[in-house]
This record gives sequence, C-alpha cells and structure tokens, in this order.
Amino acid sequence: MRAALASNEAAPVKCIAVFAADRDVAVVVSVARNPRAPGDVLSGLAQSDDENVRAAVAQNPATPTELVPRLAKDQRAGVRLAVCSRESLPDGLCDRLAGDRELSVRQAVARRPDLNDVLCGRLAEDGEATVRAMMAANPAAPAAVLARLSEDDQADVRVAAAANGCTPTDSLDRLSRDADRRVRGVVAANHSTVADVLARLGEESELRVTVARNHSAPADTLDLLSRDDDIEVRLGVASNPRAPAAVLHRLTTADERTRRRVASNVGTSVATFAALTRDRSSDVRFHLAKNAAVPAEVLIVLADDYDVDVRRAVLNHPSAPASVRERESQRLIRLASEPATDPYDLLEMAGHKDERVRAAVLANGSYVADLPRRPPETMRD
Repeated sequence: MRAALASNEAAPVKCIAVFAADRDVAVVVSVARNPRAPGDVLSGLAQSDDENVRAAVAQNPATPTELVPRLAKDQRAGVRLAVCSRESLPDGLCDRLAGDRELSVRQAVARRPDLNDVLCGRLAEDGEATVRAMMAANPAAPAAVLARLSEDDQADVRVAAAANGCTPTDSLDRLSRDADRRVRGVVAANHSTVADVLARLGEESELRVTVARNHSAPADTLDLLSRDDDIEVRLGVASNPRAPAAVLHRLTTADERTRRRVASNVGTSVATFAALTRDRSSDVRFHLAKNAAVPAEVLIVLADDYDVDVRRAVLNHPSAPASVRERESQRLIRLASEPATDPYDLLEMAGHKDERVRAAVLANGSYVADLPRRPPETMRD
C-alpha cells in the first residue's frame, strides 16, 4: 500500500518526501521513480546504499541534470545501465558510456536514437559483435556506418544491417547475395529492398513466402507468386496490401484460407469486396465484415447475411451506416415485443444499447430478469 502511494504522481509532495525515509526499500524505490519527487529528495536518494534506489533515480526524468554524470560513474552496472535509458544525454556522457567495461551498458548506448555520427562509428568498431549488431539495427546510424556493418565478418551483425530500413540500397543488394540464408531472408523482408532485388530473391524456394509478404515486391513478382504451388506463398500474396487488384480478385476463386486472407486485406478493391459478399463460406464473409477498409455499400449487403455472426460483425463495424443499425434495432424491437420470444433472448436484449429495445423487453410479460443460466441442452451455437 505504501509503495503504491509513493509511486502515485497525484500524491502530495510532502507525502512523497516522507516516504523517501521509509524502512521498506520497495517504498523508497517507488519514490525514486516518481516524477513528482522533489529534486532535493532525489539528490539524497542518489547517494543511497541500495543499487535499486540509485538506478530508479537514474531513470527518473525529474532527476536534476547535475546528478546524472555522477550516476553514470556508479560502481554498479545496473545504475549505469539505467542512465542509458534516459531520454536525453549529453554527447560527452554518451561517449563515456560507449566505452563502458560492461557489455550491457555499451549495448544500451548503441540502441539510442540520439547518437552523433562519430559515436556511431566508434560503436560500429566495438570488439563485441552484439554491440555492433545493436548499432547495425539502429535507424539513426549514418549510411556510411551501416554500409560498413553490412560487410561485418559476423553473420548476426549483417542480419541486423539487412533488417534496417535505413541501410543503403547498394548494401542491401550485396547482402541479398550473402552466403548466409538468414541474411538473404531478412533482406527479402525489408520494405526498403528495391524491386529487382526482391524479384531475384523471390526465385529462391525458401524465400518465396517472405517476398510474397513484402509490400515493396513488384507486381509481376506477386502475380507469379500468387500462382505458386505452395499455399503459404499464395497466402502471403493474399495478405499483401500492395498486391495488384487483379491478383487479389483472381484469388477469390482459390481455397477458403486464401479467400479469407483476401477478405481481410485492407488493400482489396471495392469490386473484390463486393464479390466476396457472395462467397459460399460464412467464415470468409465474417472476415470481410470485420475488415476496417470495407465501405458502407458492402456492409449494407452483409447486413442481410443469413449468418448471425456476419450480421453482428457488420453492426460492430466502425463504418456501419446508421440505416443498418436502425434496421437491426427495429428487428430487435419487433422480436422483443413478441410474447413467444425465448426468455433467454429477452434477457440478452435487455442489455442492448438502444433504449427502445430495452423498453420493448421490459414491456414483454415473458421477460424474467433473474433467469438461471441457460441449460446446456438448450444453448445455441
């Protein structure tokens, strides 16, 4: 309870200061993390004998800036690591932490988005491959550093460079020919990879699925992959929002799994959406009704679907027209007014958001507010 109060930003400052002297270290750590903690309290806690308290002070955005350099020199790596998580650090402090003896600290520095080019270059030459990999994955790394790391002798570093959307295209081209299949696979997934490279990678049997899912894959490549014998490849194309409209429309005659993916694809054309309203599978139509990109005119058609789950999905759709919602309310009002309506259906409608439906339920003499649970044998699917 005290720890919760100590961490509460709405707590009075005087209370927070009192909790700083609590005998329970968990309470003190909560104070050290609280952005409302006064600067003088945080200054005192920065000298605590407990490493967790000092680390919490190091992470707190309210900690006075003059305390941060001292915490960056703390004997405990956990405190120095906490300093690395601060939103902003002076270049000089980053430079010092980039040379820290603790690997985890250098890794944390390499992940920071505010590094200058000189520091990026220094971390790119770190003796530990994991630090270089963190640098290779950093979108803030300059192109020259990423190009150098794309030629690193460690495959994990090259994988990180291959996944970085800021890696130069000529470096991605070179990585697409890497001897390590993991590297080539990550290039195939990178949306910054150029079309001709993706077309070539799409010819590799083990990379076809990855290329099929890539939003930057060229249209002719996606067309070819949509005819692949492997269903996972076809599913990748069916899920790709950048797949050509004609390709997605053709896939509406494919197997049910593929049609479901087309129905869920936000890039599917309105004409294809309309065609899918006539799909023989209610599951396909259900996925169609849940697609946020489906326009109102398609939802109006689905609102008359014989499948109750499809109709419910339409009603829950953010773009469902008011006319559809009103028509459903009128249907429920009529149902709620019928004396023969199942009492369990009435109980369900009693919680409807439309006041008119609730009123019709309450006026029905068959309505029982405290019904026991529906017996299993009478429950509907």
